[in-house]
Order: sequence, then C-alpha cells, then structure tokens
Amino acid sequence: MSLSYTGFHTMFEVFVPPGQLRPFNDIPIKKIGFATLEEQVVIARHWLDVCQSTHVCLTQPSPLLPKRLIDVSPQDSQTQVALYESAGQTGRYACLSHCWGDSQSLCKSTEATLERNKQAIEWGLLPATFRDAIEFTRRLGLRYLWIDSICIIQDSSDDWIEQSALMADIYGRAYVTLCATSSASDDNGCFLATPELLSPHRIPCKSRNGTEYEVCVRGWPELQHISSWETQTLRGTDAAATKTRLGFPFLEDFSSLNDFPSRSDFPLLTRAWCFQERLLSPRLLHFTKGEIM
Repeated sequence: MSLSYTGFHTMFEVFVPPGQLRPFNDIPIKKIGFATLEEQVVIARHWLDVCQSTHVCLTQPSPLLPKRLIDVSPQDSQTQVALYESAGQTGRYACLSHCWGDSQSLCKSTEATLERNKQAIEWGLLPATFRDAIEFTRRLGLRYLWIDSICIIQDSSDDWIEQSALMADIYGRAYVTLCATSSASDDNGCFLATPELLSPHRIPCKSRNGTEYEVCVRGWPELQHISSWETQTLRGTDAAATKTRLGFPFLEDFSSLNDFPSRSDFPLLTRAWCFQERLLSPRLLHFTKGEIM
C-alpha cells in the first residue's frame, strides 16, 4: 500500500498476525516480528546446506586450518573460549568480517596476552560483536572461528607480515564468513534491533456489523532489502554505458530510493580491508538491522 501527497511518498504494509480474523480477505497473514535467533540459525544452515550441495562455490570438506583460531567449544564454562594453534590440522571454520570502530577490545592477542588467550579468553573481555559471532558459530555446529584481532599477534610485525599474506587462504577456505554488516563498532554486536520504521504498530478497528479486528501496519519491508545477489546488468542510453555489478556491495545503486538503505546502515561496506574479505569468501552471512542475508 502506498500513500502520497505533495512532496512526500511512502509505502507501508498492512497485515494481521496468525490466528486472528481479517477484516478483508485481501489483507495477508504474517508474523509480527522478524526471525528469532533460532529461526535465523535454521535459515542459515539451510542456505549453507543448499550452497554446499548444489552451488559451484564448493569448498574442501576439511581444508587446512589457519595457524590460530578461536576454539568456541565450551571450556571451563559455557561462555569461555580459547585461542587454539592448529599445527597443520584440517577442519571447518568460520571467519568474522567486522568494523573495529572505537571499541577498546581487551581480548586482542599481543606478545603479552598470547599465552593467556591460549589458556582461556573470559567472556567479559569479548566485545558484543565477538560474542554474537561465537554464539552463531556454535549454533552452526562449527568448532572454530577466525577473528583477526585475536588470531594475529597485534604488536608483532613478523606475525602481521606472515598472516596478512595469507588472507586469500584464510577467507577462501572458510566454510562461511559472518559479516557484522550494520555494526560500526565491535561494541554494537551482530544482532541489531529492527528499525522503528519496520516495527509493526497494532491498530484496532471494527466492522459495520460490530466485529472487532486488529490490524498491524509497518513500513514496507522491501525497502530495507538489498538488491539481488545475482549479477545484474544496468543498461544506459548506449552500449558504452552498460555495466555489470554484483548487487550488494555497490550502494550507489540505491540513489533512486533516496539513498535508503544509506551507507550509514551498512558501515562494513565502507571499509576497504573488508572489501577483500567479501571477495575472497565463498559464502557470506550478512547481519543487518532486522534480518540476515
């Protein structure tokens, strides 16, 4: 449904929750909220299974592990994790793509903290984005997660030179890369609240015969979605103006939607270092405001 008046145009959605009467048959029945964490995990595992079994981006079933990873299996408690040195072992793992922002992470690996991190990394030392990524990695059934600030010794130039040269292997061999796409800082987390515009508002109404109903109204959800993952061709006025893009990373294509979603909605996509991570990874899960993609 759309609403227009001078100088303004918007779109919104009208629906009723499951189990409730509809005032008109044309009004759809939909869930009020976005997917819960459990539902997101089910969706993500389904996507990954389909990709692994049918797509051309097949990865090795048990690739060589990076030199260091976070072992997310429970240590002394359900929340504690530890830095693990793989010593040439093989297996599946996830990577995290994130914006450090102004987070003052206390869990970074340095010459001074390396041995401590190998013993255990206390949950309270991890910023919100790391905790969310660890929780999701566990729920995907994976044991290992690679995060740059923990798996690379931050104050060792030798380790940085060695590990930064292996980015193609680290991200290219990952089973999946988790992208904290809407988080400008590691303190924000991966699972962000649904924008107010897209949160449903309940409106009671009554028919002419006295039957009471309740309908929900929210901003049109399609406005928040990213364009197709498929390669698309944008044709200009002549052949020379034709260009091809890969959809999600190219936010300039949203200018026709008044820059919505804006660059501020996806700060990860403004980071040059993270651009290579998207290109190298065989599979990506983007965590945005209200949904995963």
